[in-house]
Amino acid sequence: MGSLVLAGATSGSTTITPTDAVTATVTLPSTGGTLQTSGAGFTTNGVAYATSTSALATGSTLTWSGSALAVTGTINTSVGATTTNALSINATTAGYGSVVTYQTGGVTKYTAGLNVVTGTGEWGIYDNSAATTRFYLNSSGNLGLGTTNPDAKLKIVVSPASGALTITDNTSSDFLVTPAVSSGVCRVGPSAGAMAFYANNLEAARIDSSQHLLLGNTAPAVAVAEYKMYLQGPANAANSNSTALADQKCGLYLYDSHAGDSNTEGAQNALVIAVSQGGASTPGNLITGYTTYSTPSRTFQVTAYGAVYNNNGTYGTLSDQKAKQDIVDASSQWQDIKNVRVRKYRLKSEVERNENAPSLIGVVAQELELTSPNLVDSPKGCETDENVFKTVKTSVLQMKALKALQEAMARIETLETTITSLTERITALEGK
Repeated sequence: MGSLVLAGATSGSTTITPTDAVTATVTLPSTGGTLQTSGAGFTTNGVAYATSTSALATGSTLTWSGSALAVTGTINTSVGATTTNALSINATTAGYGSVVTYQTGGVTKYTAGLNVVTGTGEWGIYDNSAATTRFYLNSSGNLGLGTTNPDAKLKIVVSPASGALTITDNTSSDFLVTPAVSSGVCRVGPSAGAMAFYANNLEAARIDSSQHLLLGNTAPAVAVAEYKMYLQGPANAANSNSTALADQKCGLYLYDSHAGDSNTEGAQNALVIAVSQGGASTPGNLITGYTTYSTPSRTFQVTAYGAVYNNNGTYGTLSDQKAKQDIVDASSQWQDIKNVRVRKYRLKSEVERNENAPSLIGVVAQELELTSPNLVDSPKGCETDENVFKTVKTSVLQMKALKALQEAMARIETLETTITSLTERITALEGK
């Protein structure tokens, strides 16, 4: 059968009934028009088209090449409701994908839909050009970006040095999380300006543009030349003068548990301070204390060599009677102190830095423990460790020396009394 061409009229209705076949070719006017069918649909160029009352046959393909496509229908937004949908894409065979493909110039760029990735009930978006999954929502409700194995409600997998998450209002208040190139750590925060942390709607901490970490204030109350961390304690308040731990107020509270027999002395610390000498002739101080009332004044100092200084030379011991029991007079310390070998020496660590390091005076732990073992401490389990040093209870040694001095004073006073008596007798004899 040949073709029937309708020309001229741009409206109206024409019925075409082929007598020798079920296929007819219709060409609409070049100005456009609408073609409707009253049967079960029609096929053109191998593509089956449906009518308003009939569906496509199973396995048919629907192609639309116009400029727009509108799909309308009654939609019930209730969760789980069964109703008429505007558009339904259904895979009639279990495990097969219900998908939509997006093409440019006949080339598929993206595929989106159910079972598009693994066929296990997930919904995803697949990048056909890059051959990778961009979006993956599994049957457990976990969402993966850059991964098809999200083990959390949201999991993002990116290549190193690429931005994983950016939240911004196009100002300096950006929030950015970026994995580092090699170390795996994350960069959090803007590339410029300060980064602040809030608690209870109040600023609790910030990192400023100079990489200073500030806690308790946005800037130091008293500026110093250089620093990395500033901590400002609580505001002044009434002090109970209590020594109980629970009543203390401070800017920094360190607590560490040393429970367990394996934690030998020196093996675990609540605080470690270390300085590097570098190329300097002296490495500086471990700690320097100031009072900032009126004019800042240095009051306390611990050098890198371990020397301790303060501004008035006073060092004390908590020695209240309320804290002591079994109080008796100490026995004689005369022989113990007499046996102490007071030595002159130089420290190896100081000589390594300075061959002209000065000599010091003191005792040697190994020599002292031969006569007074209780004055020497040796960390348990580390007796043969070359990096663990014995220590001397210098303050106890001073008390022993004080007791020996008292004994010496008593002997001197006895001698003085004896000498006085002898002098008087000699004078009396000479006067006869």
